[in-house]
Amino acid sequence: MKPSRLLPYLAALLLLAPGVALAHATLESSEPAPDATLTQPPAAVRLSFSEEVELDFSLFKVYELDVAGVDLAADDAWPRLNGLAGALVSDALDRRDDADARADVGLTNAERRAKEVTIGLRAELAPGVYVVMWRILSIDTHGTQGFLVFRYAPPAP
Repeated sequence: MKPSRLLPYLAALLLLAPGVALAHATLESSEPAPDATLTQPPAAVRLSFSEEVELDFSLFKVYELDVAGVDLAADDAWPRLNGLAGALVSDALDRRDDADARADVGLTNAERRAKEVTIGLRAELAPGVYVVMWRILSIDTHGTQGFLVFRYAPPAP
């Protein structure tokens, strides 16, 4: 058999071989969940990824979203909030020295690699809409980024 005819078979073997990591780390779950409305302020955000991420080479931030002009009771509120969040993420992930603008206090994980990531939030979290954003390097050396939005809205007195 010619070597060129062997290529499809070799590729199939690689795909079926155990232990071969071909996927990127993706978000599997979070607390709070995307587009959740909370009546109590969370102390932290927990992100669960499909595989371990290199925490020393990854970035996690939480920002309050400026929602001026958005009717939070409207049917299209969450799509609009996610659109605003996407624009913020593209800018905020590259910001340096932004601790004063952030709603988080950083990671609470002690390990260098983790599937579960915990981001501590400021104790005085004000009611509002928040964007949790990340740029991660998974252990398979692939980088990805993403975000989720949640709202903290305490009940009216």
